[in-house]
Amino acid sequence: MRATGVEAWSLVALNPNRLTFLAQLVRKSSAQALQWSPAVRRYPLLVAFLVHCLATVTDEVLEMFDRCLADANARAGKDLEDFRKAMAQATNEKVHLFRELARAVLDPAIADPHLRPAIYTRLTPAVLRRAADEADRLVRPLDDSYFDFFETRYGYLRQCTPTFLETVAFQSMQEPDPLLQAVAVLHQLNTTQRRMVPSDAPTDFATDGTALTGAFATGLVTAVSGSTITVDSVDLEGSTTSTEVEVDGETAFTVTVASDATALVVGQCVAAQGEADDAGGFVATSLTVSEPGDDGCMPRFVSGQGGFPDGPGGPGSTTEAG
Repeated sequence: MRATGVEAWSLVALNPNRLTFLAQLVRKSSAQALQWSPAVRRYPLLVAFLVHCLATVTDEVLEMFDRCLADANARAGKDLEDFRKAMAQATNEKVHLFRELARAVLDPAIADPHLRPAIYTRLTPAVLRRAADEADRLVRPLDDSYFDFFETRYGYLRQCTPTFLETVAFQSMQEPDPLLQAVAVLHQLNTTQRRMVPSDAPTDFATDGTALTGAFATGLVTAVSGSTITVDSVDLEGSTTSTEVEVDGETAFTVTVASDATALVVGQCVAAQGEADDAGGFVATSLTVSEPGDDGCMPRFVSGQGGFPDGPGGPGSTTEAG
């Protein structure tokens, strides 16, 4: 569809509900019926169908890629947790060795010239050498993130990421946008088949080191303990991963509550989901009402169509009307 130039077709004059209705007419019609219909009717229907399909497919691709990253991110976190459990006993042994070393170093009865012999009396050189080798395997970054485990999935992500970045066009209201500049660098690396990221690559989109390895989780809340919640996420293979999430005073919450038509007032943002009727109208099966954000009512894809978790107006409360 992109090769045909569908994304360049401007249908802004057509009501979105009407566009959906025309696209559904094509889906319900046979190829023979479309072929026999007059050109003045057939071509507008096909144009509406292709534009609607491009938007739908793009949304589905974005959702699939998001799930792919979420899956890799969750598995990396699980690998770090498994690593910590496996190394728990070895770490405890190193703590005991450190305690013996510290006691020997701090013992005022041991003069400096006699310190090494005194340490070797308590801990033989072979024990210390083995402990040093194991410590190289146990040592973690100071922030102890699981980015190194995420990095092991480079080959898996490499199978789809270059094509995804090449296919999807990204835009931003910020000019210049460091994140888009970073995407452009990735485009260049993919085109030239290089792997080394330039030292001057833009990183301003990350406020600190933790932002580069930020995590997210989506799923069922299975436990709440103080400011910690446990979220069970199901990946594409059906496996469940539990993630502990910390919240604080700066955490933004979005809450969905059941409501009725009284929630519809002038000035609110609405995302509707339903089926177009035969007259070109729109019968909503559900509505999501929210407060407008700083940029007004931004586009929102309703549940089941991918979309953005913050909704039309950004973080806050939303009302679901059945």
